[in-house]
Amino acid sequence: MFQYQNLDGTSNEFLLLLACAAFISGLISGISGTGGGTILVAMMSTVFDPSRLIPIHGAIQIFSNLTRVVLNRKYIRVDIFAEYAVGAIFAALIGRFLVVEVPDRILALSIGVAVLLAIWWPERFRFGFIVKRYLALGCISTFLSLFIGVTGPILHPFMLRDKRLVRFGFIGTEACCSGFTHLLKVLVFFSLGFDYRSAASVILIMGFSTIAGSTLGKIILNKVSENLFSLSVKIVVTLLGIRMIFYAVFE
Repeated sequence: MFQYQNLDGTSNEFLLLLACAAFISGLISGISGTGGGTILVAMMSTVFDPSRLIPIHGAIQIFSNLTRVVLNRKYIRVDIFAEYAVGAIFAALIGRFLVVEVPDRILALSIGVAVLLAIWWPERFRFGFIVKRYLALGCISTFLSLFIGVTGPILHPFMLRDKRLVRFGFIGTEACCSGFTHLLKVLVFFSLGFDYRSAASVILIMGFSTIAGSTLGKIILNKVSENLFSLSVKIVVTLLGIRMIFYAVFE
């Protein structure tokens, strides 16, 4: 299904550019818990074809999410992750046989609208029924990530509504869930024949760059108030939703 294309001969300038993009991605995710992966996949889409973009991006995101898991390990809600993981595994097993090309614009528009509704829908109509069912959320986000690469725009609006998750707990638990989804995604694409050896240097360099960015983001996060953190997450997620809709309609 996937053709071998060796990237180990990539120029130093190109690797430096990718490393900078990965560092910025990790920094943003480390501070707000969201946006970094989406920004990174957008940057990578300018240089990688779709058949390589999603598998490589998933491998890189494991580094970033694992870093945030370690840095926020004391605040992770294991009960939420356990429920999410069951749904994620089920989706990966089903998605393994359904990976097909879906029009980018349809996915972008659907997710963009869902993100904005989840963030700004009136309080009395919010999505508590979804928040309390992480099994379904794990299933949906993991399945969609096989096609679009990212999990953040799907997870964050609903996790942000969960009153059990505040700042460090939000970032740690989200990273645990997203990281597990990316791990499953890597296993799915490996089983489909993608050769990760062909992009080993790119994955390692960008992966360690996200670690550096996420670590710096954690240091900055320690100095940010709870209210400012919540506001920053809402702003970032809203901008991502608007960007997806703009892409679907105008680009």
